[in-house]
Amino acid sequence: MRVLGTTMRLYHHPAAKMPLYQHQCALLDAWEQRDAFILVTKTGSGKTAASTLPVIYHKESAVFVYPTNALIADQERSILSLLEREGVSVRVLSPDNVDEKFGGEDYHLIRIDAHRLEEFRVAMKLRDKGSALLRLIQPSRPKILLINPDLLYLIFSLKYRRASPELMAHFQAYRTVVFDEFHLYSGVELAHALFLIHLVRQFGGFSRVVLLSATPSPEVLNLLNKLLEDPLLLDSEAKTFHTSAGERIATFPLNFECTGSGSDEVEAAFAYLQERRDELEAARKANSDEGYVPAVVILNSVVSAIRLEDLLVEAGWDRGKIGVVRGLMAKEERQIAGRVVVIGTSAIEVGIDFKTGLLLFEAGDAASFLQRIGRVGRHGPGTAILLSDSREEAAFRSLPDEVHRDALEQMVNRIYKGRDAFAWFPATFCGALTMVAQAESIRRRVEEDEMGIETAKAEIGAWLDSVIDGFGKRMGWEKQLALVKKRVKQARQGGTVGRWITEYIDEVGFRSSIPTVPVYDWAEAGRGRSPEYEADLITLLKWGNRSPRYKEKSDTIYIDGFRAGKPHKLHLSESFEDEDVGIILTTTDYPSLKVLQDNHLTSISHLFTMRPHIFVLVPLDFARRLDWRLPWFRCGSQGNKAAIFDGAALVVCEMWKQHQDNA
Repeated sequence: MRVLGTTMRLYHHPAAKMPLYQHQCALLDAWEQRDAFILVTKTGSGKTAASTLPVIYHKESAVFVYPTNALIADQERSILSLLEREGVSVRVLSPDNVDEKFGGEDYHLIRIDAHRLEEFRVAMKLRDKGSALLRLIQPSRPKILLINPDLLYLIFSLKYRRASPELMAHFQAYRTVVFDEFHLYSGVELAHALFLIHLVRQFGGFSRVVLLSATPSPEVLNLLNKLLEDPLLLDSEAKTFHTSAGERIATFPLNFECTGSGSDEVEAAFAYLQERRDELEAARKANSDEGYVPAVVILNSVVSAIRLEDLLVEAGWDRGKIGVVRGLMAKEERQIAGRVVVIGTSAIEVGIDFKTGLLLFEAGDAASFLQRIGRVGRHGPGTAILLSDSREEAAFRSLPDEVHRDALEQMVNRIYKGRDAFAWFPATFCGALTMVAQAESIRRRVEEDEMGIETAKAEIGAWLDSVIDGFGKRMGWEKQLALVKKRVKQARQGGTVGRWITEYIDEVGFRSSIPTVPVYDWAEAGRGRSPEYEADLITLLKWGNRSPRYKEKSDTIYIDGFRAGKPHKLHLSESFEDEDVGIILTTTDYPSLKVLQDNHLTSISHLFTMRPHIFVLVPLDFARRLDWRLPWFRCGSQGNKAAIFDGAALVVCEMWKQHQDNA
């Protein structure tokens, strides 16, 4: 099947040297008239340029928030290239040059995540990360910060202790915040993102909010309209009065094929690549562009990606010519330059710009299909191969031999489920709790400050209450938030009733997911890569080749790679009672709780009780119907229950309530 390319009209705009698409012109023109924008255009349509150009034209400082660190690194390159094309002098701050004397650059471009912040701290010889962050973001000149939402959440939860007040004050100099790929936030993360935007604006930062998305759900758009009070919604058909400058190819034509993967998508991908190995290696040698990759493979499972890499190496491929971008590996090892093939998972489906002519991919839902196929056809014609099952093949076979992209997108939306944003969750009790938790984190740190004046503490507490109340009024959630505030106050007075609430507030983070732990992976060492990274406990127990070994002295878990066959069976040691189903529990009340792997204890079976975790129990049949983003453990004396932990527990608790109400 041939998927036709698309073109977009270009216009001359006095604020930019390069010709712009009409939505880029429209955003530039409305920049000073509005304080909130939602830009909804397809992958590859220049959303990053659309939001960056007004910032540099008005010489503003801005914060760009990205959901993944891989996307941060990719967008650093994109924004740098844009600034240089527009004739803006820029210095990219890094741990290697942070102590050098700066010249008269127009802008500083700074990429910060947890790992890089530690590198900055070491390079600047500072005692803590908060001090390093203060120095990096101080508004001495126009700056563009590229961060993840976790860092922003930590700053505005006072997690950087003494540095926190000054950090928050610095953000008042950053007039604009841009959230990219906003459709990726769901459930707890969506609730946190909504309240975080409101909270920062109440602190005096982010007077302008720009949200970018290729595929937002109508439910999320409805929430954003309430939060931002009628933001300007722009798409690729936004009107502009500027002079036409012709057209530009936005996406090139594609050959789209389905190749039946049977029950083994890895073998199907391996066979396809192996057959074309000489052709791909020749293409790499013939192209001098280090950013060019002859083939990209995107699989649903990290374990599948590992297995495909090892199969290629066993067949004689040079591991150094295989790029890998996935979880369960050191982030600094995620390299693509000069590679013949890049193998990845969802870690590369968002935003990363590949110059490739061949894509092999799996798709689990409509959003992942459209994001992944958008990786090819951006710089030239290409081929996209779907590693499909019989259902997918039959559905796509009904399309004509030549289709427009819009027709393909419509078919994709019919074949696959949409990715549930759980947009209903923030309006529930548990959704309100996870938002109030951030305000409570601030309140607790203020109250714990021995140097603070009591009257000032009381004033801050009252102000936080007003922030929550104002948020509730704006979103229409006054009752839910008022009830949560009441329950939190009761929980703070002590006792075991409601203790889970205080424990959740103590531990909550932006993502609030299954805990991650330091890992030393002998299999990664054998592949010639750094063996040290972080992984979540469920993955280690479920997919580890052998039982992991925990060494308390180094607080590190030693493993030997991950199995390619069936996962280990996991089971919680507690039997639990039927009356425990559907209520939030805490591991504090179950100190002997262990996670059994194939009915055996391991050296990390106890790690879930090393710090408090909340969890909820539901019937096993109910758990089996849950979204894959809501992981669970089997439990109960007869194995007929499932336990879901941390932030996912709050979502599932509300889902169970709805199920019971509809029963």
